[in-house]
Formats: sequence, structure tokens, C-alpha cells
Amino acid sequence: MLDHLQMWISHYITMHEWLEKYNIVWLSAPAYHDLIPYIMIYEEVSPWSGKWMEEMSWYLLGVLTQTL
Repeated sequence: MLDHLQMWISHYITMHEWLEKYNIVWLSAPAYHDLIPYIMIYEEVSPWSGKWMEEMSWYLLGVLTQTL
């Protein structure tokens, strides 16, 4: 389910030309408990599976709301 949500969000922000802003917010997200902030922009993360997908889900809502 997260994979489909991620693809939809990626398509939506690209369609509205918010990708640059999304990447800036994505990289500026602070560390959260034991999660390490990302050092790559959203599109550079190619293996969205397992640990990457789980950690992305913690940041997704906050980053998306700040972008919109």
C-alpha cells in the first residue's frame, strides 16, 4: 500500500511542479527518535523496500504537508 501511495505522491508533486520544494523539505527533515535524516533527495533513493520504506513512512506526512 505504501508503494502505491509513494508513486501517487511522486506523480502528483511532479505534475504540479513542486518536486524541487519537496526535495528541499525532504532533506531538511530533522532526526526523529532513532531515525536518521535522509542525505539523498527523494528521487535518488532507488531501493524503496524494507527498512527504507518503513523509515520513509515516518517522514512522509510531515514532508508532504510542508510541501503543500
